[in-house]
Amino acid sequence: MLPSGATGPCASLMNNVEVLLGQVVYNFAHHGDRHVVMREIMRELEAQAREHGLTVTRGAEQVRLSRSGVDVFVRVLPGSIAVTVRLNVFLEIVRGRLERELERRVPVVLRRCEMSPATKGRC
Repeated sequence: MLPSGATGPCASLMNNVEVLLGQVVYNFAHHGDRHVVMREIMRELEAQAREHGLTVTRGAEQVRLSRSGVDVFVRVLPGSIAVTVRLNVFLEIVRGRLERELERRVPVVLRRCEMSPATKGRC
């Protein structure tokens, strides 16, 4: 669910969740320029990496956050953000907390993007 008070075109729910062999893909809709959205997502990913001791590896098409037992891949596509999470069996217990954090933080990041002069309100 959205955090209370979240409104506007960038306040989107996880609109699709796909589970495959210990891997879950969460998809979030966005309406902005993919490069602006990626810039804002990177700010959040770097903060999360520092907070949780994750290593950030940026590729041409996706960003990977990792540490022992955890791999998170983030891709910003035209119209959507795909977050793929792989947790080892011992860390499955934190999946619920991770989902709540995604539901809380992604709309906040998209609202920041919405306020960017480059998007002119189209995020």
